[in-house]
Amino acid sequence: MIERIGDFLLHNLVVLLAVVLVPMKWVILRICGDSEAQAVALLSVPEDLCYVLLGLILGDLTNSEGAFRKYFRASAHATMNILVTAGINVILAIFIHMLSKWSADHFKTWRAARELQARPASETVQEHLPLPLTATEMSIGTIQIRSFTSFTLLYAFQLVISIWWLEWIARIVANPTAS
Repeated sequence: MIERIGDFLLHNLVVLLAVVLVPMKWVILRICGDSEAQAVALLSVPEDLCYVLLGLILGDLTNSEGAFRKYFRASAHATMNILVTAGINVILAIFIHMLSKWSADHFKTWRAARELQARPASETVQEHLPLPLTATEMSIGTIQIRSFTSFTLLYAFQLVISIWWLEWIARIVANPTAS
């Protein structure tokens, strides 16, 4: 049993690192009680996955018997191929970061609209004229739906891209001889 667990962890090191390190950040923030940072940490999971994978790719450059060197062994330029892979990872991280900023804006708008809608009707701001309640509720509801839908789609797209990249890197690390 221990042999199987060790073999699984050894062959799925990339997945293990991503699955353990990325949520560890959220757990630490949860223990510290920083609820605002918890939301930010969950929103940054796809980007964090890219950074974990970049570390694994660049770490392989120092190892002459690394998984990426074995994967690209048929090429005359294995080191350059590893650097190109790292470059693709950096471009992917930049793209995911841009999507992350966009989805975080939608998430903040959704949360603000939700909090505004949850506010009691008796609570009004003195400087502003009160809006008709039905028009306000419809506008806030529309903002909530649009913002949450946009956030969900953008976040799902980030996850799909980062998990696809994680899967490709994990296949190389788990079986570097199959190029």
